[in-house]
Amino acid sequence: MTNLIVNLSAGQLAAILGIINFFLPFIIIGVGIMVIMMNVNDRMTALEWTALSKLTERSLLSFYGAAGQPAITGIKLWNLGTNKRNVVYILIGTCLLILFGVSAIAPLGIQTCTVTYNSTSTDTNIVNPDLLTRAINNTFTPNQLSQVRICGAFTWQPCPGMIDREHVNNSYLADFNKTYSNTALRYRLLKTSSNDNITYPEYDFMMGEVTSTQSGYGIVDTMIVDHDNGGFLASHTIQPKQKIGKRYNWSIKGLWLQPYVSCKSTNITRISWKNGSLSLSSAAKLIINKDDILQPSQLHPLGDKGQNIDLLSRSIRYSQLIQLIIRQQMNMTVNGTFIESNVYSDLSVSSDPKSISDSLPYSINTTNISSANILCAGFGGQDNISDKSVGVKCWTVFGPPNITERGIEQILYGCAAAVKASVDVINMQSNSTGDINVLGKQTIPINWYIENANLNVTDMDPWWGGVEPGESIPNNSMFVSNDSLWLPAGGSFLWGVTADAQTAGIAGITINTMTGNLDSQGINGYRADGVGNLALLQQWKEKGITEEGMSDMFRRQMTDILVNMVTPTGQATISGPIQVIIAKTCYDLCYGIQYYIAMILLIILLCLLFASTINSENAKSLPIKQIVQQMDLGRAILNTLDHSEASTANTSDWEKIDGQKFISLSNKGFKKFD
Repeated sequence: MTNLIVNLSAGQLAAILGIINFFLPFIIIGVGIMVIMMNVNDRMTALEWTALSKLTERSLLSFYGAAGQPAITGIKLWNLGTNKRNVVYILIGTCLLILFGVSAIAPLGIQTCTVTYNSTSTDTNIVNPDLLTRAINNTFTPNQLSQVRICGAFTWQPCPGMIDREHVNNSYLADFNKTYSNTALRYRLLKTSSNDNITYPEYDFMMGEVTSTQSGYGIVDTMIVDHDNGGFLASHTIQPKQKIGKRYNWSIKGLWLQPYVSCKSTNITRISWKNGSLSLSSAAKLIINKDDILQPSQLHPLGDKGQNIDLLSRSIRYSQLIQLIIRQQMNMTVNGTFIESNVYSDLSVSSDPKSISDSLPYSINTTNISSANILCAGFGGQDNISDKSVGVKCWTVFGPPNITERGIEQILYGCAAAVKASVDVINMQSNSTGDINVLGKQTIPINWYIENANLNVTDMDPWWGGVEPGESIPNNSMFVSNDSLWLPAGGSFLWGVTADAQTAGIAGITINTMTGNLDSQGINGYRADGVGNLALLQQWKEKGITEEGMSDMFRRQMTDILVNMVTPTGQATISGPIQVIIAKTCYDLCYGIQYYIAMILLIILLCLLFASTINSENAKSLPIKQIVQQMDLGRAILNTLDHSEASTANTSDWEKIDGQKFISLSNKGFKKFD
């Protein structure tokens, strides 16, 4: 289909087609008559005299009904008279026949098409912020947020690049202040701390908006959020300034933070039931299918290190370690096709569990669990920052309850989580009303680094970031990757908080906030299990029945905590040209075929007219033209019989005349040749 774009509305184009439909037949007939009248003589057949009469008198008013007359005249008289006149008759009739029905067919080609062009000068602005934007503490200036830094878990330790115990050297700070780094974010809420007689801002958190139950891409406080897979754009989203009737396609480039979670079943099921009508606890036991029993020699091997970590492998090994520890601690024995623990009563097991929980039996030695957590994370508090360890957090969780004939059953999972930073190009589109859709995204390579320091992981959260190819990384930093960056391990993974307002530890804070509130009353408005949020509770019930579903739920919740905890300090940049899309009226040329043929035949008629004019053939047409314009078929017949015309009172005798018999024009009228 070939469309012709016109700068008209559909109504205007329809009106033009109507004008063409009205005048084109008149033009064709007019040109045809002129050509014929320049090529007639005083001796023509009766059929030809009649055709001339119809063309000059009736066709202008009823050209479709008269169209067949000239066409038949040219065909029947092909061997009589001049071929030139016969060709003209055929051309006139064919044109008019072709145009039959064009007034109904031609308007069907009027359509609406989109016209796309690239613009490099379109004005942009930040997308409209939502209510979450108001939850920002602006008590401290940006300099105050970044200049104060506290290191040391139990005693003060000198952070790198300091001018005193709390303040960072300005040049050191500027060296790490990159577009794609931890300085691209700040905490929404802050609390005030004091030390060494100075007052400074410190991290704080409050859950304000739950987005984990939504789907697709969304925009929360100018940040693009992937509700399905987790992750968000840690930069203010920008868009072209909307103009009425225009749509836009554009791409932006910014820092993307993506949570990753892998949960694997330990194959341990907790079965609980109410232990007496007045008891505040439940009776419970743990069971494992004999086919799922693991031997120490079958532990999943690990070979990942640094930026090559494999969360799936770590979660598999972690869940296996947890199974071995619990089997040993709970003295589980064989009972038919299962091995199971003794029945135990525990206040931590609710008599009516509603959702997930992390309540292992009190009798399990937490030291052993902690050792498994460290093995899964791949680092401990005494590891050095210079080892470039990746920040990984591991935990156990009982999945959503399932009521069976045995009681309330919950599967125990072992999970591992980390956060990856990347620079992504996000493709976006807006409609004519300004609504924004995210079409997709792709990661682009840049050089990633982490801060170098001779301190233990427990004492600090190293700064991190990335620079464009060809740009130098900060002086006191270590190159780690040219694709994306698993955020480094730091004190926030161990303590769950930071002592200042530096955002380098957001990954550790996020995971600890989530895992520390799986079935408690929550912290600052956040509660992971969905109790108090029916949409979230239903989502746990639907997704929490599989390992992937559990992983997905935690990815969503990590994203939820992040977007409520931090806000961007800078905006994304436009990547490539902005496509402007405008709806235009267009015409499908396939519906204009009748016009094309008619115009070609009209051109032929014009050429014949031009040739006749050059040959000065118009002189003989003048007296014939006057006669033809006043006659009809009846008058021609009567005059050939030398009787009165039909309008007189004299008796008229009618005679049938063969249309191919010649009739000559004389001074007395028409004369028939036998």
